[in-house]
Amino acid sequence: MKAEILILLTFGISSLLFGQIKSERQVEYWLHKEVEKRGFHKNNSKDSCVIFWEKYNRNGKVTKEYDFPSDRCWKINGPWEHHYYYDEKDRIIEHRFYGGKEGNERTLMKNFFYSYPYANEPNRANEFYFIYDYRAKTRIEEEQIDTFYLDTVNTKGMFDFFRTGWKYDTIKYDEGYFIFKEDFERNKELFTPDLIEPILSKSDIKDFEIELINNLHQICNKLTEVYEAKESYFCEFEFREEGNQRSIKFQISKYFLDIQYKLLNLNGDCRLSFFYRCDRNGSDLEKLSFVKSYIEYYQ
Repeated sequence: MKAEILILLTFGISSLLFGQIKSERQVEYWLHKEVEKRGFHKNNSKDSCVIFWEKYNRNGKVTKEYDFPSDRCWKINGPWEHHYYYDEKDRIIEHRFYGGKEGNERTLMKNFFYSYPYANEPNRANEFYFIYDYRAKTRIEEEQIDTFYLDTVNTKGMFDFFRTGWKYDTIKYDEGYFIFKEDFERNKELFTPDLIEPILSKSDIKDFEIELINNLHQICNKLTEVYEAKESYFCEFEFREEGNQRSIKFQISKYFLDIQYKLLNLNGDCRLSFFYRCDRNGSDLEKLSFVKSYIEYYQ
């Protein structure tokens, strides 16, 4: 779950200029539908999880981050909740970790505090780590500190590593442009629009899925050529349509192809995304989930 959350946040890049405050909530719906089974094109589910919330200040710095399940996911996936707080320099200053028994009210289990007294090392922090008596039988006892630690750590990138690594000054065509990670080393001459031409510009999700099914083997063959151009276990890139209306992201590994189809808003933020997986040879296509993003911009 955590890894998926981080994957989903890594690719939700926005072109918004931070003259405004932005907050975002993402809700994930689990589907797990196989292409051969009836109902593949139905994109609805009653099971949902709130998986992330982040709030920005007027300078575009993250002031709060939450990673928590909704009530239904609480019962299914376990009661874990994390709160992160940052200072005006975008450094972590507090991390609260909640847990408890499934289906019950969350209990503060651990609390981390960070201070930065080293003028010459701006990311070197004193970490105060409190463990509460969360196994106690009463609420009052649960709120008592059981153990605490003091350590010195480097907080640079501690909770925001999922924000980095993608760059946009890459390969551009009339149809759109390819986006790669900064350390991408494969032959970029292999990246032309015909690589994924059959599934470009399909705004209706059902039409996209039909084209994906009809052209899956052809697409997988071309992506396999990209993957095998360099000996590496993993390859990922994104194609964003001109005008920032749609985006398609691919992750290719030794055995699987993962596809994320994203519908974007006017600011380039992802408002709706669908996740698919198949074998690298184009067989056993499965629709895993879709994510709705609720984004607010205000002065």
